[in-house]
Amino acid sequence: MDKFVVFLFVLVLLAAKPALAYIGPGLAVAGVWMLFGPIAAAVSVILILAYFPLRYFYKKYKHKKMQQAEGEKADEADAPPSSE
Repeated sequence: MDKFVVFLFVLVLLAAKPALAYIGPGLAVAGVWMLFGPIAAAVSVILILAYFPLRYFYKKYKHKKMQQAEGEKADEADAPPSSE
């Protein structure tokens, strides 16, 4: 049965004739853009979904770094002056 299906598939491929259809440059460009549209949409969704968590962690890191810098300034202000 499998050999018969493969034989029919090959027979149909060999019997097919060219369509002799012309695709103009305008239609070709539109077709390419139509193919890239869903890809661009998927990439945009991934970037948007990744942006918000990354922004949250960046702000958290920046805030933590600012608090450490403020703590070091407070420690320097509380320290007695050196006698050098």
